[in-house]
Amino acid sequence: MRRPFSVAEVEALVHAVETLGPGRWRDVKLRAFDNVKHRTYVDLKDKWKTLVHTAKISPTAKERRTSSSAAS
Repeated sequence: MRRPFSVAEVEALVHAVETLGPGRWRDVKLRAFDNVKHRTYVDLKDKWKTLVHTAKISPTAKERRTSSSAAS
């Protein structure tokens, strides 16, 4: 069963990646999520990729893309 990440889990993920660096997902799992059995290191990697992707697309960039394609 898939569970959404809690705010505390996202904060722990961000802190662990800041400390260990991206790409060390097994270490992130062992350090920050060792007691969380429903999260795999693949879950953590995927969530991180989603966070990074979301941060790169600002709401204003979305609006400009939508309005320029609508004007065409």
